[in-house]
Amino acid sequence: MRLFFVAFCLFPCLAFCQTYQVGDELNVNARSGLNVRNTPKVESSKIGFLEYGETVKVISKEFINQRDTFDNLDGGWVEIQKDETRGFVFDGFLTKLSVVDFQMAERYRGRGICLFYSLEKYIKRNFVIKDTTHYSNGADGEGDHGMSIMDLENFGQFIKHTYWESFEDELQLEKTREGESLHLIKSLFESCDLLTKEIEEKLTPRTYIELYKGEFEMDLKMRWTKERFFFSIAGGP
Repeated sequence: MRLFFVAFCLFPCLAFCQTYQVGDELNVNARSGLNVRNTPKVESSKIGFLEYGETVKVISKEFINQRDTFDNLDGGWVEIQKDETRGFVFDGFLTKLSVVDFQMAERYRGRGICLFYSLEKYIKRNFVIKDTTHYSNGADGEGDHGMSIMDLENFGQFIKHTYWESFEDELQLEKTREGESLHLIKSLFESCDLLTKEIEEKLTPRTYIELYKGEFEMDLKMRWTKERFFFSIAGGP
């Protein structure tokens, strides 16, 4: 089977994609955890530590334009509060999206099909599906294109395409920051044991990767528009 991985981006996601405000609660998506510092710079003293998946409250964005880059993620510094700890963290490792459960794809790990399984399971676990619309242009099941469009509350759409001998899953997320989308893709690969050092280095806002895994051939592309992130995986013989 041949697998194509595609994500679309037209403009870099900078200030206009800071889609959170003071008072919002965000999740830590750094798998190894995130240090809390006493001033908004990496050289400052550590005053706390946040585990993967913990939720923090944004207290101030005064230093959001003080930019840094870590693990290919661009971001600024924000002041947060978690229980009694109040300090500064790099916002490239914060997200309004739910974090990936790295155990959810255990049965398919190491296989290309795992990406389909992980993406759909992540969607159904973490988004409210408001409505689903089904389309098909086939006659008596021959040569058809079927499509199921799921509207995700506050976030966009998840679309499943089926063709005669292939299929495609497409996720559209609205107003997510570049780092949030990039980190989600990276985590899905990691949950499937498909994240090699080479792939991780190439997972950038503008990338094209060819990846072969058993019976699968994967072509990976990433791009964003100003308002929406598109991410799709297509497979066939």
